[in-house]
Amino acid sequence: MLQKTQQLEIQLAGAPNSEEVKSLQSDVLEKSKYIDNLLSENKEKDAKLSEVLQEHSKMKSALETKNSQIVDLEQQLGTVTQHFDNECKASEDLKTNLREKTQGLEAEARKATVRDQKIAELESQQSSLIADIDRLELERTDLIAKIEAGEGTETVINQLKQEKKLLQDKISHLEQSLGMEKSAREQKIEQLYKEMNGVKGELESTANLLYKQKSTSEEKTEKLNTALLKIQQLEHEIQLKMDQLSIAETDTNHLKNELERNTKNFHSKLEEKSSELALLRKQYEQTCNECHIEKEKNSTLEEASRKKQEENETLLKSITDLQQQLKEMTLESEKQAAEAKEFEKMITEEKKDNSDLKQKISGLEMELNSKCEEINVEKEKNIDQEKAIKKQSQEISTMSNRISGLERQLKEMTLELDKRSTQNKNIEEQFSVEKQHTTDLKLKVSELEKEKKSLSNVTTVNKELEETIEKMRIELTTLRENSAHQEEIGNLKSRELQSLIQEKVQELENLQGQKQELQEQCDKTLKESESLKSQNTELQREIEDLQRKLTDSKEKLTELNQSFEELVEIRNAMNTQMIQLDKDMNEYKEKATKYQIEKERLEKEVHNLEKLNSEAKISNDSYEKEIKELTSSLETEKLERKKEIQSLEEAKELLISQKLKLSNQHGELHDQLEKMKLKQEEEMGALNSLQQALREENTDLQKKFDDTKKELETIQRQADEDKAKFEVQMSVLNENLTTVRGDLVSNQTALEEATKLNDILMGEKLEMEAKLGNNNDERRILLERCLTSEEKCEKLRQESIDFKRKLDDTQAALQELGRENQSLQITTTKVSSRKWADDSEVKECMSCNKPFSVTVRRHHCRNCGNIFCNDCSSKEARLALAKKPVRVCDICFRDIARKQ
Repeated sequence: MLQKTQQLEIQLAGAPNSEEVKSLQSDVLEKSKYIDNLLSENKEKDAKLSEVLQEHSKMKSALETKNSQIVDLEQQLGTVTQHFDNECKASEDLKTNLREKTQGLEAEARKATVRDQKIAELESQQSSLIADIDRLELERTDLIAKIEAGEGTETVINQLKQEKKLLQDKISHLEQSLGMEKSAREQKIEQLYKEMNGVKGELESTANLLYKQKSTSEEKTEKLNTALLKIQQLEHEIQLKMDQLSIAETDTNHLKNELERNTKNFHSKLEEKSSELALLRKQYEQTCNECHIEKEKNSTLEEASRKKQEENETLLKSITDLQQQLKEMTLESEKQAAEAKEFEKMITEEKKDNSDLKQKISGLEMELNSKCEEINVEKEKNIDQEKAIKKQSQEISTMSNRISGLERQLKEMTLELDKRSTQNKNIEEQFSVEKQHTTDLKLKVSELEKEKKSLSNVTTVNKELEETIEKMRIELTTLRENSAHQEEIGNLKSRELQSLIQEKVQELENLQGQKQELQEQCDKTLKESESLKSQNTELQREIEDLQRKLTDSKEKLTELNQSFEELVEIRNAMNTQMIQLDKDMNEYKEKATKYQIEKERLEKEVHNLEKLNSEAKISNDSYEKEIKELTSSLETEKLERKKEIQSLEEAKELLISQKLKLSNQHGELHDQLEKMKLKQEEEMGALNSLQQALREENTDLQKKFDDTKKELETIQRQADEDKAKFEVQMSVLNENLTTVRGDLVSNQTALEEATKLNDILMGEKLEMEAKLGNNNDERRILLERCLTSEEKCEKLRQESIDFKRKLDDTQAALQELGRENQSLQITTTKVSSRKWADDSEVKECMSCNKPFSVTVRRHHCRNCGNIFCNDCSSKEARLALAKKPVRVCDICFRDIARKQ
């Protein structure tokens, strides 16, 4: 080209100076400069294209590695989620065990309260018995005074017998009524306790369901918010791209105007000969535009098909997830049924235990009946002995004065023994009601041991009386020997003495009968103490069993703590994985920024290429229209998918609420799945058919394009031949214009080369646009994957936070249970260590030091167990061990008031 220009300059220098030659020379110089610029730009673009291709290959390899890493991470996330689900199930099982244990602890606490109440009742009965004893002591003194005065002894004895019978009838009636009422109350309390436990379990299950639903709703709202943010970001990006396109269009318009101004002069000279070429070029450009538009349509349709395939895959995944959830629900229902069976087994075992206790009670009642029969037999023996004593009473006539004193002592002892016999009856009644409580038995054992001591004292007194009676008999024999000598002197005195002796003999007979009754009662108390000891051993065995159960529960608690530690370790591993994922995300973001920089650089190159392309507006408009249509179709499809997701969630909730209809809904879901699969297959077939049709159309268009290219080449050849003929004719006609015509031919060749370069650049532009589209698609896919991974990371973080909360709640619950257990142990130790002060040891009020007497009676404080007078213990207060307010001393009353 440079040689031609130099030859033209030489010819022009030798030619005559004219205005046309100067103008042509200036045009040639401008065109040569323009061509040189185009060649340099072409070389630069070739170098850039080679660099872009290398970077593209590198990016592809990096993307493949990242895709493999993402697949591995997704597999790891799947395993982690499965492990997490298993741990959730284990935590739910632990919660159920904790509920059962808390229920057991509540039952034991309830039993302890019942025991404490019964202890308080026994204490109140003991105080009432003490008051009765005091009253009987006063009556005894009155009776002794009357007997000494000799006023109506027989009437008093009859009255006492009648009162005794009435009291016995009342006591038996009251015992029966109390037993019935206690059994009814216990049954009602047990029923209410069972109902309370059922209601608590239902409330806890409903609370868990509400917590799960809240968590799912929060996750869904977060997903919606993220989707809305993504949509807003996409809209913002679309707006930016539209702005960039408008700016590019304005730049292209300016460049067009400048090019048109530069080429007007040139086209004015070449209009005549380039009219035919312009027509052919227009046809060629129209065909090229049509091919380009169809290619873009094909690419958009292929992208739409890819998107639909991806959506179908996501739907299949959601369907598989729903199937898994259905399977999990069925497994949970089976677990619940198994737990219900276990509860039924526990109930049957408790019923068996109750039946065994009832059998034991019936056996004890049989033993009591046998003991009563033995007592009757011993009473008959006592009657025979009384007859023998009546025979011997005739010998004891002279010693009435001494025997009277002894009889008074015996009467006092008999009154005390009657009181203690009534106490023993009350103790037997209470024992039949409260066999299972160890604390009551211990108190009764202590009381019986005290009674044993008192009975041993009574036996010693009886032995002393027998010894005195034998001494009296010896003295009677001596007196009889002396009386033989003094019969005459003491006939009158003997008559008086005989009358007194007969009275005393009757009294002695009564005393001996009472003595035998006391001995029988002593035997009974001994037997009862033995039975109580055996029961105490049984209760100690039960306590050992309970301690074993407590050790088992402690071992289970240690296992739970170990499982919690494992969960903490898993949480730490999850945190490390989250940190690694964050690092990967940062790397992806850095790479995305690099891609964006490269994209901007490529966009600048595209803008430079678009300056030369005047017809890009049409393709851009069509592309924007297609984008709008695709966005509208995507929004419609999103709405449809959201509706489908909502319908599936409603189905899921129905499955949860209606467990009985799981089988029918399972079949319906299978039918829906088959229908969806059929629909998907139909859509895939339709898409495949569309792809085939588009491919066929593309091949037809390519064939047409090749034909048009061939026709253009033939036309260009004919034009070149015509041009050569025309130049020969012009050379013959005008020798002066041959040089100019040569210049014109060279200019035309330069134009052809420029057009070829333009075509090459157009092809390169199209290739770059395709590459840009592919890069944009790959970038979009990477962004979507990054967003999905971010969502998963957020889910895992939230789940770890939920686990932390659950751990904190369970640890707080365990600490509270430990504190309650400690408080219960403290209260039990206080109650067990608390002892009642003995009446015989305390002779003064423990607050005001007032001495006790017949008028000043003893009163036990129900809180501390000490003994006070009526003035110091006149107040009442409510205690945890008693239903009604109970007598309390002033100090305890103040302490209780402060605590309240």
